[in-house]
Amino acid sequence: MKNIKIVSLIAASLLFSACSQKEAPVVVVKPVQQVKVVKPVIVKSVNVTGAAGELKRLTFGGYEELVSELSSNGEWLLIDTYSKGSNKIIQKLNVLNGQKMILTPANSSNSRAVWSKNDKKIIFTTNRSGSTIAESMGVNGESGIKFITNSSLGKADSANINSAKDDIVFVLNGSISLIKPNGTQIRMFGTGRSPKFSPNGKRILFIRDDGNYFHIFVMNKNGNSLMQLTSETYNDYEAVWSPDGKRIAFLSDRSNNHIHLYVMDINGRNLTQLTDGNYNVSSLDWGDDGYIYFSANAGGNRDIWRLKPKTK
Repeated sequence: MKNIKIVSLIAASLLFSACSQKEAPVVVVKPVQQVKVVKPVIVKSVNVTGAAGELKRLTFGGYEELVSELSSNGEWLLIDTYSKGSNKIIQKLNVLNGQKMILTPANSSNSRAVWSKNDKKIIFTTNRSGSTIAESMGVNGESGIKFITNSSLGKADSANINSAKDDIVFVLNGSISLIKPNGTQIRMFGTGRSPKFSPNGKRILFIRDDGNYFHIFVMNKNGNSLMQLTSETYNDYEAVWSPDGKRIAFLSDRSNNHIHLYVMDINGRNLTQLTDGNYNVSSLDWGDDGYIYFSANAGGNRDIWRLKPKTK
């Protein structure tokens, strides 16, 4: 393990040690040779396969909207909203009645929010001071944020917080990294993007470029036991855990060069396609309510949808 020079974070008196860990040996899970694809059933503008259950559209055009994370009570979905060429703003969408509330101003770009502090605050990426990770002062229109990373560290984005709310995994200058919510104790684990903690907070899913394609990897929170879950000639762009931690939902271009939604077991088996058609799925979250929330441009702009995978 290499010692990295001590850097100053938000206050001059706050010091932390940043250290990098060499990438662990990769255990490659044997790839699935065939994907189970059931004949698509057309519902509105989105095609779903027979492996998908209830499908519902939650937003209806006008803006580009991307999924971030569902609240623990299953009521509010954090989303990024923007018009082409404009800043992203973070909103929360009530999945029961369609109500929206703006959480960040339009004079800066803010995105990729996750819930923190019993759903009373959010942690997100902002460009208000470089590309940094920050925490809101509240989620009901309150102003003010606390910076967790400092722009002197470089580009930070894609934060995700563990179940105990005591570690944040994020991407720092292209590397999967951990940091405490107070901005201390940074650790780095090698290249990757879109990291997600498992429901028990012990493992991390992420995407890594193997030199030819983007694939799904998983490792322990300390960077050990690195495993590669996909390894075919397709790109996998983002992956999330099921609420019980036994399955993974992810986005891949393995269907006619369009990016669609798939699920598989954590060991890489039982790969099943859930959406199909001449459009792309752009983001996703698997909520504690059992629904997979995703953004798709089937109707032109990216809108928010949800579906519930059928049980085996």
